[in-house]
Amino acid sequence: MSKEKKSQRDDHFELKKSAPAFGENTTEWLLSQALQNMHATEGQGRQNYRRAIAALKERAEELPSVLKRIDERLSIGSHAIEWGVCYVLAEVEDIKLLPHFVSVALRKVPERNVDQRTCERPEDLAVLVQVMAVEAIERLIRLDKEQATKALIEIVKVQDFLAVRRVAIQAVIGVDPTQVAKVRKLLPDYQRWLLDVKRVPVEYLNAPIHPSEFRPRPNRPGVAPKLKEDRTSPISCTNRKKEN
Repeated sequence: MSKEKKSQRDDHFELKKSAPAFGENTTEWLLSQALQNMHATEGQGRQNYRRAIAALKERAEELPSVLKRIDERLSIGSHAIEWGVCYVLAEVEDIKLLPHFVSVALRKVPERNVDQRTCERPEDLAVLVQVMAVEAIERLIRLDKEQATKALIEIVKVQDFLAVRRVAIQAVIGVDPTQVAKVRKLLPDYQRWLLDVKRVPVEYLNAPIHPSEFRPRPNRPGVAPKLKEDRTSPISCTNRKKEN
């Protein structure tokens, strides 16, 4: 693979079939450019991303109406693009985007399809979009603490899906610990343990590993497990066939 092709693969977010959802005006084009370059960590791609975000900040007034048009054009299940849009808009950091984030966070989470035997279900991706929306609201606290906190408390009150509610709770009490009592009253008794969940900085998770832990054990030769023909590879996410 050439260096040029590798760079294009690593630095671009492919919109694929949903590309027609963007591009009617300058603001939509800028949003699509931010999405295409959001994963770039250096070079021209990163510069393009920063320029797109800076330009979107200047056009924040147009974003609410742009988002409505994009939402109408996106096909159902375009969760990857929706997540990317929430991420980019979180970077824009404008209080006028608060209603959009709240509406996304308060969506009813799709029911889990128990017959779909895969690792990542569409419902899981939908939850990631909603969690990203809550995190975007948390970033708005620095602009308007009162409005953003009120929105987060509303999410705690209305959104009963545990993963989304948990993130909203952590955001509220993280910025204002005095809200613990208020949040506690909004929770059913069996969910009040959520108030005890603590965030851990990512650097705390970098536990040192001693090289001796990777030394081979001479008395334990590696033996591959014997699988029946009707079983899938251990790497596969699909379920194994039921045995009679």
